[in-house]
Amino acid sequence: VGRDRASAVIIDLGETATDVIIVDGGMPRFTRTFDLGGFAMTQAIAKSLQVSHEQAEQFKKDVGLGDGNASNVPAELRPVLKMILSELQSVTTAFEQQGGKRVERIVLAGGAAKLPGLAAFLAERTRIPTVVGNPFARVIHPPELDTLLQGVGPDLGVAIGLSMKEIY
Repeated sequence: VGRDRASAVIIDLGETATDVIIVDGGMPRFTRTFDLGGFAMTQAIAKSLQVSHEQAEQFKKDVGLGDGNASNVPAELRPVLKMILSELQSVTTAFEQQGGKRVERIVLAGGAAKLPGLAAFLAERTRIPTVVGNPFARVIHPPELDTLLQGVGPDLGVAIGLSMKEIY
């Protein structure tokens, strides 16, 4: 979110829980946590395909949501994504009705944010521009680390944010 004052939803998709934070004017205005995360996706894949947890995790990383087009999303992930979308829509609707403002973008964080196609899927379903957050955007680092940091960034958002708290 950085210095952008526009309203945004930060979705921190952890392993077992998801935090949804609406930020407006640089301040958190609304939060919700629900018990659903990347592990539920892995379990759904493992059960549906009758494979091990490790194989399901690999499927999730390799295939993910494909191109993010809702009609191409693997059937194994649809029930979990439906629950995430339902919670997201509930939070954004409440914020918009309460504050009279529309959410302008979605920022994904957390390990499950790296799910291939998730940002495109959410953007298509919500009609809100969606990106995977980059906590290293304001951290000075050698350009040759960009690819590595982009890969681990979603996992380290909280740590980077806390470390920068005293700087800004």
